[in-house]
Amino acid sequence: MAQAYGCLICAGPGGDDELRRVEVWRDPLWRLSTSMAAPVVGFSYLEPLRHIAHVTDLDGEEAATVGAVLARVTRTLREVTGAELVYVNVFGERIAHLHFNLAPHRAGDPLRGGPAMVDPDASLLSLEELGAGADRIRAAMAS
Repeated sequence: MAQAYGCLICAGPGGDDELRRVEVWRDPLWRLSTSMAAPVVGFSYLEPLRHIAHVTDLDGEEAATVGAVLARVTRTLREVTGAELVYVNVFGERIAHLHFNLAPHRAGDPLRGGPAMVDPDASLLSLEELGAGADRIRAAMAS
């Protein structure tokens, strides 16, 4: 696969050494790799083979299949690792190629979900701000 825009993820297996991961599965649209430098077994990355920069750019066959593929992959990670659940995160700041960070989580491991993902000094927004935001999202989704 050609590397788009100098994208390390587009390099596929060719970029795995630098990203410290190994490919464990692929289909015609998606690729799953597992980290070789992680705090838990099975920390993995699901990414489209085609260069799609961010989740907001998701379209085509990838958009049509992402739900089923993500469900299959996270179910497999949960079963294989004995995890209670699998955290799914999309950040996209470091490498602009859509990739889902998949972290199998079990009680007692070093992973923390929920409020730990937010700066501990952050303040909650007002109910008015949050409600207005929810109203704008509701209206946009209805159109």
